Amino acid sequence: MKPHGNYLVAGVDEVGRGCLAGDVLAAAVILQPKKPIDGLTDSKAINALQRSFVYKEIIQKLYLLFDWQGKR
Repeated sequence: MKPHGNYLVAGVDEVGRGCLAGDVLAAAVILQPKKPIDGLTDSKAINALQRSFVYKEIIQKLYLLFDWQGKR
């Protein structure tokens, strides 16, 4: 992600069946704009080994993390 002016940009994703059909997990991560992560792209476009590497880099370099879990 690239900084957008004076604002931080959050990457957001969700997984689940939707609030009417079951649990939903949503997460948002803000990374430090001055610490880019090599290989950061759509997780479906990289293999499991690359995802593992990118995950570790995100955990080490994240600026802010939100998560929420809803229950039926």
